[in-house]
Formats: sequence, C-alpha cells, structure tokens
Amino acid sequence: PNNGILHISVHNANTDIPLSVEVFSMQGEKIIEAQTQQSSLSLDINHLSTGMYYVIARSGNYSTTQMLSLVK
Repeated sequence: PNNGILHISVHNANTDIPLSVEVFSMQGEKIIEAQTQQSSLSLDINHLSTGMYYVIARSGNYSTTQMLSLVK
C-alpha cells in the first residue's frame, strides 16, 4: 500500500555522498530523477499510472534496483 509518496533511505555512515534515485517505466523510460545530500529521500509518485516500475538508488559505490508495483 502506498499513500502516493515513495520513501527511500540508504543506511550509509558517510552523509557526504549524495543519494540519487531514478524511476523507470518497464519500457525503460526515465520518469523521475532526484538527488539529495541526505541519506533518505521522499518522492511524490501520485502522477504515475497503475503499473510496474523499477527504481534505482545509488550512493557512492552502492547501487540497488527494486521493482515497484503501483496500484491505484
């Protein structure tokens, strides 16, 4: 369940390393791109349609990709 806000946090002791997040459609189209100097980020995803997306979060040498299933 989602209230329209996607919360992402990275447990990284070095807060000098920026956190960047990208959200892509299943067709590979970049829909959202955001960056912060904090260890967490909140993205408004209310404008996205119901469907599957993938989210890539990067901080320094760390990178993770997660699937996002959005149902409205």
